[in-house]
Amino acid sequence: MREIGRLLLLGFAAFLCISFAIYLSNPNIISSLRRQWTELSFTPPTATTSDIFIQRFNRNGWSGLAGFPDRTEIRFPLPPNVPARSGTLYLDLRTQLSQVGDGRLSISINDRTVEEFVLDRGRHDRHFVLTLDQADLQRPFVRVGLRSVGSTGGGQICPVGAVNAASSVEVLPSSGLALDLAEPVRDPAARLALLSEPFAIAYPADPQGQAIAAWTSAYLERLGLGSQFVTDSALAQLALLPEGAAALSDVDAAIGLGAPSGQQYLGALRTPRPRLLEDAPWPVAIERFTNDTLAVTFRGGRRWSIPYYLADMPGGAAPSAITFSIRTGGFAEADALIARVTLNGNLLTSARLSNAPNDQQLRVDLPAQYQGLSNVLELAIVDVSPKPDICAERPEFEAQLLPESSFERGIDEEAAKLALVRILGSAGGISLQQPDAAAGPSSTEAFGDLLAHVMPLRIPPSFQSPQRIAIELVSGSALSTRVAEHRDAPQTMVVLFDAEDRVDGIAVHRIGEVAQDALVTPAAARGALLVSY
Repeated sequence: MREIGRLLLLGFAAFLCISFAIYLSNPNIISSLRRQWTELSFTPPTATTSDIFIQRFNRNGWSGLAGFPDRTEIRFPLPPNVPARSGTLYLDLRTQLSQVGDGRLSISINDRTVEEFVLDRGRHDRHFVLTLDQADLQRPFVRVGLRSVGSTGGGQICPVGAVNAASSVEVLPSSGLALDLAEPVRDPAARLALLSEPFAIAYPADPQGQAIAAWTSAYLERLGLGSQFVTDSALAQLALLPEGAAALSDVDAAIGLGAPSGQQYLGALRTPRPRLLEDAPWPVAIERFTNDTLAVTFRGGRRWSIPYYLADMPGGAAPSAITFSIRTGGFAEADALIARVTLNGNLLTSARLSNAPNDQQLRVDLPAQYQGLSNVLELAIVDVSPKPDICAERPEFEAQLLPESSFERGIDEEAAKLALVRILGSAGGISLQQPDAAAGPSSTEAFGDLLAHVMPLRIPPSFQSPQRIAIELVSGSALSTRVAEHRDAPQTMVVLFDAEDRVDGIAVHRIGEVAQDALVTPAAARGALLVSY
């Protein structure tokens, strides 16, 4: 018995010695363990644990910082005319930093710095609970800024010789804004402002209701709002009502949207892209499509992405060119920066930027053959200056893509895709009909995807009255038959999915030019649009 006691005492002494040695080698281990325990036990609030919980835009997409230095801004919309006593921002971050890197992250709310901390090496989840003041609650948005600085070695001979890419800070989908309300919200308009995305829409059973559902899905998608159809009405946040019904009403526990005014009200209230709902004469400024127009600091290179639909251009015309207005902070070495422009993966041009501290113009033609129904235009500024030696750090540059950069007047193109969007964009009225019931929510979502690529936002369709232009939603099983019936109507186009299309996966054919083989592919089986004009 005495021997067992000695062994236990010896084991305890060894444990103390090892623990003391670990502490001496890493004095921060206690605080690190405490933080990890807090992170594991942290539970962010939800809509059931707070009066309102507002999620960030594009909740299902990646958002954050990549590499050093980098900065980004995330907006949380505040519902109008909703009295809030207080607000709390729950910011959940996942940081990753290489084992030979060093970095610091700054967090700001409405340009006011609220947190600064050094990034730990490895992968960590950090949770911040930040209280908003009353001035923050009076704004239409709460703007959360993230800015990172630092360096990473990446296995190079010199720690500062890499491009500083081995770091990332991800804003997790659980991040959100919790508001405590002064009084309950009962008005449908106010309740609409508080709904969380993606909006749960009750799936209609009748063909006309499904046509309204397809357009609703397309309309919200184009405005950057997520939605999904649910077959259980008890789970629905929104119910779709026939054309002519009141814009907003109570339908059991859901909010009723009368087509199309209810959808237009929801879009104007909640969209992160409000400029898409405004008139846009030529030339069209890029701030209609992107908010990435702030000055940025970078090493090595920086990329700007401008996504746009042809249907969002004036009259649906494809732009003929774009003029980038670029402001640089000036730099010592001439010919250090090159600007490269690509459209849907096609390199359009490369040009050297002047090292003078002034605004520079870069005009780039946009060939019609490279444009689709939906497009991504990218501007990359790359540092190509030679390094004097392997251990020299790349210089730091500052640049800004100015919001007055603009697309030039559209071109008249006879290609079916571009011609169709131009026809719809200049239409006085559009009717949308679905003769037969859809196979289910997935079929209606497919129709919505097709409509999102061609329908102009500012021309709501009619679901009851005939118009000059008619769009018919056709199931894949009925496609061959309906096309055959329209062969003698030359002013008809077919819009269908095409797996071989490299731009947007959608093909547009004039009725007399569509091949029978294109109507029986697995992609075409998802459904199609017949557009008569």
